[in-house]
Order: sequence, then C-alpha cells, then structure tokens
Amino acid sequence: MSAKVPPEHLAPALLRSALSAWDRPGYRDGLARLFTDALASEAALRVLREYLHTEMVGRLTEYIGGVDAGRRAAAAATIFSGLFLTRYLLRLEPVASLPADDVVAQLAPALRSALGPHGPGATRANPR
Repeated sequence: MSAKVPPEHLAPALLRSALSAWDRPGYRDGLARLFTDALASEAALRVLREYLHTEMVGRLTEYIGGVDAGRRAAAAATIFSGLFLTRYLLRLEPVASLPADDVVAQLAPALRSALGPHGPGATRANPR
C-alpha cells in the first residue's frame, strides 16, 4: 500500500487489494502455479516461501510497525494464504463464488484482529 491507510480501514483495504489482484487471470494463474508447484518441488516451495516472506510478511511488517509487527504480519499472511487456497485453488463454495464485498465483510474482522497490537499496553484504534 502506497498511502498510509487509517488502522480502522487497513484490513478491508488489504483484502480488496488482494482480491482485485487475484481476480486478474494472469496474476492469479501465476500465483496458483507457484502454490501448486510448491507442493511437488522443494525448490518451488522455497520460491513461494521467499515470495510470501518478502512481498507479504516483510512489507506488511514494515507498514504496520510496532510491537510484534512480524508476528502480526505473519498471522495476516495466514489469512491471505488460506483465502487464496480456498477461493482460487480449491474453489470451495461458497467462498469461490462470493462477491468480493462479501469476502471482505466476512474476513475483515479476523484480519483486523490479526493486524492489531497485542499484549500488555497494546491499544486498538478500532476494537471489535
């Protein structure tokens, strides 16, 4: 994300951004190939792991900052990876055919929780 998004809008903005990218066939197909190849090849698994670490966890860690940012970003990556797997690879219904706005509405609270600060002294801009 290039512009700073207020914390209360970050989860839906990230989900919309991911869904928008993944709904483009070229992008989705390349990422799907990377996921499926990773199941069969140690080399492809390393590429996928590095991609997720650099492009998702690393960037998000830097963006959100603060206490345990790396752990919170990794939790968010888990949500995104699960969404990609169920919606685009497994095509699990009803997730596969839900409108993007419905996916955002369903997953934003979980993603917001994953991204929010945790532990002693942590405060949330937008508690659940």
